[in-house]
Amino acid sequence: MFWFALLPVLLAMLVAYPASLYLGAPVGGISRRGAWPERDYIWQQEPQAIEVRENSAAIPNPDIVVIGDSFSVPNAWQSVVSRGTGLRVKTYNYLNNHNCFLPWIERIAAGLEGQAQGGSKLVVIESIEHQFMERFLEPERCAADSVFRVRPVGAGPWTWSRESRYTQVDLARQFQTLFHMWQVYAHPTQTAGEWVLNAPLKRADLFSNRKSDRLLYIDLDEQRLRWTQADMEQAARVLKKVQDRLEAAGFRFAMLIVPDKLHVYENELLTPLPAHPAADLAKSLRQAGVHAPDVLWPLKRAIYQSRDVYMPNDDHLGPAGQLALGQALIDAGVFQGMQAQTK
Repeated sequence: MFWFALLPVLLAMLVAYPASLYLGAPVGGISRRGAWPERDYIWQQEPQAIEVRENSAAIPNPDIVVIGDSFSVPNAWQSVVSRGTGLRVKTYNYLNNHNCFLPWIERIAAGLEGQAQGGSKLVVIESIEHQFMERFLEPERCAADSVFRVRPVGAGPWTWSRESRYTQVDLARQFQTLFHMWQVYAHPTQTAGEWVLNAPLKRADLFSNRKSDRLLYIDLDEQRLRWTQADMEQAARVLKKVQDRLEAAGFRFAMLIVPDKLHVYENELLTPLPAHPAADLAKSLRQAGVHAPDVLWPLKRAIYQSRDVYMPNDDHLGPAGQLALGQALIDAGVFQGMQAQTK
């Protein structure tokens, strides 16, 4: 009786284990969460590593203070900037802080975070595009004791890892993955998937993975298609007040909007996206008087110069994208006239 009850489990394991070998162990953030086969979407061309500089709470008297999200965690684009300009960068992270930044701006402006005032100091707020409205349309006031943490990064080479920290034998995920593979096979000209979408591209040379004629992206990347002009104008007013507050305290300010993966590759979609007001958010902010450097078009150009500017199995920038982002900021003149502070 015991063995009879155990038989379905054994049969499931017999199916799940070879399926895991065929589909590949989940590595990428969105290929894993969206149940897409790693064998098809993991990169085949190893990305060149970036030599990143240290980021720590102990960095004294930084020239540039970055308040950013996961796109700033590796300290990669910041290292490109630091190496290209000689400026010292220190990065804080507002993830797990309810996307709240206004109290931190007040503390920096008041000199409470040890950032000496002066015209050569620059405060950069970095945000991925699809969370822009959540963070800046009606920014909440956090408690006075809210803390933005410095995520330590050691100096050395940084790149993406193929290491999987997740179980390979997940029968439910495997059935969902096989269903997604059937969707792409049965309807190759249509977008497939749920939370993580898989769209056909017009060309197959922008990524290095096996299914390089497909674009994996999260459905949040489509949020900007629903933004209104009124929302954009309100968010611009919020950021203009932030900029004015910092400039009154003797700081410079820049709003860095990292474009969504879908936005950067949208010109190569087999099915074009509809027209919308947020075609160039940073340009709209600049027209409202906010210092928002153009990194959208440099990244759009970069995808034709390097593969895997965004990783094929994730929605984040790869090393090539981080290099392009840092260089775009330098070329935009964000740091023009700045001089490195003495320790």
